[in-house]
Amino acid sequence: MTRLKLLEASKAMCGEVIGGRDVFIKSITTDSRSASTGSLFFAISGNNFDGHDYVMDAFEQGAKIAVVHRDLMSAIPAGKSVIKVQDTLTALQDLAAYHRKKFKNLKLVGVTGSNGKTTVKEMVALVLGKKFRTLKTEGNLNNHIGTPLTLLRLNESHEAAVIEMGTNAPGEIKRLANISLPSIGVITNIAAAHLQGLGSIASIRKEKGDLLYSLGPRGVAILNIDDENSAELVKKIAGRTVTYGSDSKATVQLVDSWPNGFGGRNMVVYHKGHEHEIHQPLPGYHNVANAMAATAVGFVAGVGVDGIRGGLNKIKTSPMRMVISKLANGATFINDAYNANTSSVEAALATVVELGIRGKFYFAFGGMLELGNKSEVEHKKVARIAKKYGVTRLFALGKLSRVTALEAKKINLACDKRGSHFTLAKVIANNIGPEDTILIKGSRGTKMELVEKHLNEMIGGGL
Repeated sequence: MTRLKLLEASKAMCGEVIGGRDVFIKSITTDSRSASTGSLFFAISGNNFDGHDYVMDAFEQGAKIAVVHRDLMSAIPAGKSVIKVQDTLTALQDLAAYHRKKFKNLKLVGVTGSNGKTTVKEMVALVLGKKFRTLKTEGNLNNHIGTPLTLLRLNESHEAAVIEMGTNAPGEIKRLANISLPSIGVITNIAAAHLQGLGSIASIRKEKGDLLYSLGPRGVAILNIDDENSAELVKKIAGRTVTYGSDSKATVQLVDSWPNGFGGRNMVVYHKGHEHEIHQPLPGYHNVANAMAATAVGFVAGVGVDGIRGGLNKIKTSPMRMVISKLANGATFINDAYNANTSSVEAALATVVELGIRGKFYFAFGGMLELGNKSEVEHKKVARIAKKYGVTRLFALGKLSRVTALEAKKINLACDKRGSHFTLAKVIANNIGPEDTILIKGSRGTKMELVEKHLNEMIGGGL
């Protein structure tokens, strides 16, 4: 982060300084375990913890300053400072917004969408990195805490930033966009995800659209023209709109695409009268759409086609996102357990078919969270999608996937349902052969990676 002093930070947060002196802040954290010499610790209160209980731990780790919104049980140690605020989470966001405004010439790309936003964020960062010193959201720290922490890492060396923005309730994207001040906004797609908090596709579209509405007349909105729900947003955008996709009306058009085995897919892209062949190394047609989003950003930001090619060529599979390996018995194991909604389930199954299946095709499904009153309908769809893509047998885990298992039986899709990761892994181990393929998928809360762990113990593998 750029140089920031105690009194400056306190003023930005409308806080009151207690103790200590006006020192430089070396780093900022919300985790007392990662506090270090000269850092500022935010005591955030969550559902399962209260950062105020760890202020003294942060001081012992070397933190110089703590931001709090309630009185501490212990005296402030000598040489340490406390900034008292109305609410520590709001203060963190206010400080990030203040810090972001210092970088007036920064190209900041905001990325959101129901599926693919983390992959697109990584691709965009690699593409922009070919021309600009670029900061990006690490991992999936894309919420009301992670986004401010990312922005507070900005320093004078950065020329661009890529900020991933997630949401599960109305108003969250608007708040993150107002803090981040993007100059380019990307929506990957809009699908049935987080329905419990957002209610309907129309509400999801409104929530995601808030990223684009925040851009103002000089911003650039980038949309997937092939995604019907996203395309509807075009009418409401104040500034410039750039579209990507296979539609002939797209600003950046996908003319052709073909698989390159386990080496991803090649694409022919048409832009401003010229065709360009570009390779992206990740498997699956859905990653073509992700790469097209990054390509569009590259053209808008002036990176050039060589930089776009070079950036995309560096993309690697993220953990639990279509990670392909072999079990000890020769079976192909595909871990796509990071998260799930109906459209991402279909994308994963389609990718497996595209890669090629020699033996039987098994699908271990843990269910999908945060679907509200649409949960039953969406879980029934999964069984029909699995049959559509030729799944030999469905392995269903726990209560969430009960509806999927019942629907599978109705449509004559072989199915085994189990109540624990261990018992599910056991029945898979008893069925899977050396020529077979197993895909595991489920919402993050279902922890389907535990099936991988147990299978490794039962069969062995090189995961």
